[in-house]
Amino acid sequence: MDSNSGGNITASVSESQASPQLQIDIPSLSQMVLRLGADGLKRIQMSGVDLHTIGCLVALGEVTPASATFRKKLLACRRDQRSRRWFLNAVLEYGSGTNTVVDQLLTTRAGENVLALLVAVTSVLDDMTIDVVMGIFELLHVPYRSIPGISQIENVRSSCLPLARATDFKDRVARTHEMILRDAFVSKRPFDHRDALPDSATMAKLIVELKTRCLEPTQFERCRIVYYGLTGAAWCVEYSKDVLGLDVCLIQEDGTVCPVSGTFETASVIVLPAQEPGVELTQRVAHVIDICISSDGIEIQKEINWLVSCEGSGVDFFQLCCGWDLMDRKEIGNLIYSISKEYVEYRIYLGHTENSEQTIPYYATFIEDILENLRRILQLLGLPSEPIFQTDWRQRNFDQLEGPAFRLKLELFSKMAFASISSHCGNNCDCALGCLPLRPVELAEDPSFCVRYKLQDAIISTAHRASFLAFTDWAEECRMMAIATERGHEHKFFRAVFSRYSGKMAATMIQGLSGVLGLSNEDFGIELANVLTGSGKALQRLGIPKRKFIGADLDGVLLINYRAVESSLRPGPIFMIRGGQFLLAGERREVVQEVPFHINQVPHENMRAAMFGMAINGDVMTLKPVNGYPHIINSPAVEASVAKGAINLNLTAQLAEHHCIQARVGDILKQLSVLRVTTPCCHPVDTPLSTQVEYLNNTLGLGEPWLRDEEGNFWVTPSSPEPFYIDPARLETKESIYIRNENPTFIYCLATAANPLAQWLAVANSNCVPGRYLCVLQRDCCLACAASQAKSWMASTIAEPLRRICIIPLIESSR
Repeated sequence: MDSNSGGNITASVSESQASPQLQIDIPSLSQMVLRLGADGLKRIQMSGVDLHTIGCLVALGEVTPASATFRKKLLACRRDQRSRRWFLNAVLEYGSGTNTVVDQLLTTRAGENVLALLVAVTSVLDDMTIDVVMGIFELLHVPYRSIPGISQIENVRSSCLPLARATDFKDRVARTHEMILRDAFVSKRPFDHRDALPDSATMAKLIVELKTRCLEPTQFERCRIVYYGLTGAAWCVEYSKDVLGLDVCLIQEDGTVCPVSGTFETASVIVLPAQEPGVELTQRVAHVIDICISSDGIEIQKEINWLVSCEGSGVDFFQLCCGWDLMDRKEIGNLIYSISKEYVEYRIYLGHTENSEQTIPYYATFIEDILENLRRILQLLGLPSEPIFQTDWRQRNFDQLEGPAFRLKLELFSKMAFASISSHCGNNCDCALGCLPLRPVELAEDPSFCVRYKLQDAIISTAHRASFLAFTDWAEECRMMAIATERGHEHKFFRAVFSRYSGKMAATMIQGLSGVLGLSNEDFGIELANVLTGSGKALQRLGIPKRKFIGADLDGVLLINYRAVESSLRPGPIFMIRGGQFLLAGERREVVQEVPFHINQVPHENMRAAMFGMAINGDVMTLKPVNGYPHIINSPAVEASVAKGAINLNLTAQLAEHHCIQARVGDILKQLSVLRVTTPCCHPVDTPLSTQVEYLNNTLGLGEPWLRDEEGNFWVTPSSPEPFYIDPARLETKESIYIRNENPTFIYCLATAANPLAQWLAVANSNCVPGRYLCVLQRDCCLACAASQAKSWMASTIAEPLRRICIIPLIESSR
């Protein structure tokens, strides 16, 4: 038997039998056009898939069978998907409810067949899907005029991807690969998701040969397929058994016959994962017309966009990470929760712990909800519920070695036996540091990997993933995760959290530039893309200004800015995560972005200081929180348009009868990450603040009065949810105000009390204030104490004399 790197196939059947000619059914295609009508044809065209392509796929479905069980499963998944259809501000559709291409394929048996084939390929492969489909057409000797182009196959893959991920085929492949590693070899091998898939050429040949076996007219005379090697064995087993409904038998390294479905006598596919091509088979396996297939997998790319489901019917994700089915996970669950909890706190507090008597970060106001979400996520990943936070996890569970290295310590290790052989995992392996190799009690034989190193890597990686997802609604809807991610990031972050620093924050952190552990669109989005798709480059490839995107389609996984859906400051996730696509009037785009445009806003020079809630007594005024924007009550108006590479979305609110204001939704995440919230004080929230009227037009260029309180702070209440624009150079002039008060604090007090939409607008637009400033939400605290708390926090973080505070009153307290 001849073999090569692309996967060798030898068969005694004739080429005409194995490669029937495909022909597009023109009459059926014409009937489909009439049935769809103008509206249906338009929807298919906007999906990017040509009618000729659908005809080619249906023709392919005539010779690529699928079992009735799997086709019923596809129908059930599609029915469930149709309910997953949502609208952003009643304009932009997102989700997987609308999918004209898939619905059209499901109308015929041939369409169901080819859809089953596409599901088996697209659910585990990325760009290699194109190579596989092209390879199938070429092996079937289809004329070039009847083969869809590369762009068409890419569009077909995008259309079928949501349905492919909704099925459990991808999860079955992962579970089967883990089973093969556990049972087919004498010693347990480490889990590598790339070994589960054959290379693209072998996958195409395997599909064609399995098709031939299914279409054999006589069941008893059909030949069997013998598949050699570990690479691709799991996919071969599941495609044969689950999609085609064939009987499959697995032969272990020691020769034990293990039927996966049916019996050895009825098996159409025999898999020998521990054998190399060309080995001598027993007489009961070999047959003169058996077809032998193998895959070296050298064409497999390093990045495979393979998502698995982390729920009841999905996979045990932590088992895949650590390499074996660890039974006692309590100690490890407590450790992972302790690390991930500190990850969460690190991001919320921008790297340090603060004085609780000062203002607190916005996300710290509902940190218990975030931690509850974190515990639920860890449970979905396969860890025990109700974990315990251990403050001494550093000393208890790690030895810090020279340099950046760490060594894991667990009581669980004392319950393991010592392995009789050494494992080689590189320089970072604990065995290379003098530690004896271990064997878990769950494994009957010594593993071929270092248990300590594998478990430490799984702990750090799982904590890193869960801490990012805790700021999303992943546990509510999506529950899919990349089976592997780009390595290195989680270890770098772990070192930062392990040596968590204290002291004054850098000035750049106050402005939201807190680095990769922050919560900005750019940093958080890239890391979340890495967790969800296996590569942070998925977001970078979209070529968008990352701080401005409202929604991003990461190859079928949607990131949606929650504040574009919830136009208030109520607690909620940073991103909503959904499967599917973005559609506007039926057209799909990968990016939803905010594009500024000219609107009739209130000119800054005509802004008048709004004395809402002020009682005037001579030159003395009292100020208290009120709702000064009665026109801003309804949901913001939405304007959307389809551009070449994105959907442009803009939200505006009516400020006055003839004026409106644009909501900078793309900036709100950056603002929320540095937003401060007051802690409760002993005074009623509406306690009036007594101030003295002062006209500062000579200094600031404004003809409106500012209000000076007893602490020397200068207050103004703008007539817009945007603070005034003031040139910093004017504030630095040596005019009377600067001489009287060498260290002034300017406070913009917005009249947003009892107005959630105005509060949302104020935070979204607070970036328009130039220079250094602090945005504070006044909650359960009077104005005087709010200013005092803000100044106290600023004194511990900013050393420069010029300060600005923007106070945004929340809905009045009920007390």
